[in-house]
Amino acid sequence: MAQSTTNRRVKGQRAPTIIQCPPVIKEYSKNGYNAVDRDDRDSADYTVSIRTNRWYLRKWYWTIDRANRCTYLCVKHLVEDGNKDQWKQYLDKHGGRKKFQIDLALQLMDHAICLDWNGDISDHTGRPRWMRQKPFLPCSCQMCFFCKNGWTGGIYHSPQRKKAGRKKMAPVCNGKYEKMPYQRYCGPCYRRYRELHPTKQQENHKGMFPAQFMDV
Repeated sequence: MAQSTTNRRVKGQRAPTIIQCPPVIKEYSKNGYNAVDRDDRDSADYTVSIRTNRWYLRKWYWTIDRANRCTYLCVKHLVEDGNKDQWKQYLDKHGGRKKFQIDLALQLMDHAICLDWNGDISDHTGRPRWMRQKPFLPCSCQMCFFCKNGWTGGIYHSPQRKKAGRKKMAPVCNGKYEKMPYQRYCGPCYRRYRELHPTKQQENHKGMFPAQFMDV
């Protein structure tokens, strides 16, 4: 194999030194491939990794990132060669790479469900154990495995929780007395007493109210 030459800076010398190198290194530097940098950038933007202290999971996610990148490059070359025109959407600079990874993930999940299904897919009794055994929830994404098979429809509305509001007091005396700094009183009795005796002073009805005024 023919050898090429390149310039290398040596400490203590002002002029670069000419050394021999393999032709592939010079071609790589000349064309500006930057494969390592582009691969790292792709992993930073579209990684599937999560933060974890388990080193073996990090290695597994790194392997998946490399596989995603290589698969995308294969798709890109096939489109450029004119073999797969339906994949041109993945070469779009505005979200093409993201759409490719989403579609790839959906296809992998569909294939995994088919492999784990017992018997024919049209038979719902063959669902895997980890899948919901009750009726399917409504879904209208038209992208998941269940929408593609026509098993779901409509829009799923999660049950809304009631907002915590002001606690309503009992309309009648229930024997429970509320505590104040210097007194105890029954809320329903107090409100009715004020309605029946609006002119009385507040100091005349402090504390727990007698039951006879309830019949006034």
